Amino acid sequence: MKDGDDVLVDRGRTKIKEGPAYLIRIDEEVFVKYLGKRPGGRVHVWSENRAFQPFEVELSDPNFEVIGQVVWHAHVSDYL
Repeated sequence: MKDGDDVLVDRGRTKIKEGPAYLIRIDEEVFVKYLGKRPGGRVHVWSENRAFQPFEVELSDPNFEVIGQVVWHAHVSDYL
């Protein structure tokens, strides 16, 4: 996925499974990231773009939210 792509998000799928991408909120910003559960209620967060370093966050952190699973995406250039 690239910046500006269209995504379809299933807001009913918030249970974290490794593999699919998720739309998440951290503070007031929204991102598409990959997630993996870690021991102790932590979540490993990473991106397809290697320029962004992976990090971990507490699942219970009120500034973190899994909005839903990305179930479809399209590159903007596909429409042109």
